[in-house]
Amino acid sequence: MAAAGKTTLLLVDDHAIVRQGLAALLAHADDFAVCGEAGTYEDGLAALRTLAPDGVVLDLSLRDRSGLEWIRAARAQGYTGRILVLSMHDEALYAEKALRAGAQGYVMKDQAEDALVFALRTVFAGQTYLSPAAAALLADHPTAVDKAADGFAGLTARESEILYAI
Repeated sequence: MAAAGKTTLLLVDDHAIVRQGLAALLAHADDFAVCGEAGTYEDGLAALRTLAPDGVVLDLSLRDRSGLEWIRAARAQGYTGRILVLSMHDEALYAEKALRAGAQGYVMKDQAEDALVFALRTVFAGQTYLSPAAAALLADHPTAVDKAADGFAGLTARESEILYAI
């Protein structure tokens, strides 16, 4: 159980070693406590209902389904907590999609570990977190990002999954 006064977090990533590493990293932050972990789409949604964490750190690429779908499902269930996406996928392509799905931030897995804690603190302060480069891209060229996203807008959820798998 989380210590009193700490923000509780659910870790949803299909790699156990990543979840364990994140939990160890967050154990050093005095304002966050990991209250649970999940390795699949369904387990993540079940843990969300059971644990009711303040926030979620979510991998965009779950083995069984897309993290974008997970965000939409969590929001459809009425979850109002903060969601921070942690992904290996290019922020320039996926950050906007994650934000539109209902996340409050996007962190690349190759960023320094202090970026994760900073991003969590940012989203729990009520702000959106993107790396400076991604924020600049969206600020300077919002229509370019919209055009890139529009090319896939007509795809069904299953078609998007297949394209993503390819």
